[in-house]
Amino acid sequence: MNRVLIDNSVLALGLLFALLFSQYLFKTKRPSVGKLSVFFLTLGSSIVHMNVWAHLFAVSIVNYQIAQQGGFHYDLRFYALIQFGVVLMLLSGYSLDQVKHLVRGDMIARKRLLYSIGLTILFSVPLIPFNPIASLPTLGSLVTLITLTVTRKQFDASAKEKNIAQPEIVLS
Repeated sequence: MNRVLIDNSVLALGLLFALLFSQYLFKTKRPSVGKLSVFFLTLGSSIVHMNVWAHLFAVSIVNYQIAQQGGFHYDLRFYALIQFGVVLMLLSGYSLDQVKHLVRGDMIARKRLLYSIGLTILFSVPLIPFNPIASLPTLGSLVTLITLTVTRKQFDASAKEKNIAQPEIVLS
């Protein structure tokens, strides 16, 4: 198998998904931020989501082939690969959902998106010394975080314009 070709194909699929999803968000709800900002908000999570999907698919195929040969053993390594993939897929999917809500004017989604990004970074950073590909979720989350930081004033202005209340933390 040509791993470089597969990796580049999955990356291209992630970019295409981010482009199509951001275009969908921009057409269905005219956000106060530009197309490029919406694209970069979706880019990190889209690439992570597609790569994790490919990871789960590849792990399943490889282990199915091993099982066909009679050598499959359910072990901690297999379990950890599947579990980590599922957790990252859920987090990236949740992040994409929160981007959708944010673009549509739900300002509380910003806080939920930050939590999702934080959890993704928290789960993936400790694994970077063991496997450099674990940096992908961290880099994807950083792209979304930087875009979120840069576009904060635009979203805040949009919320004030639409008279949407900002979430306030009440300590009691």
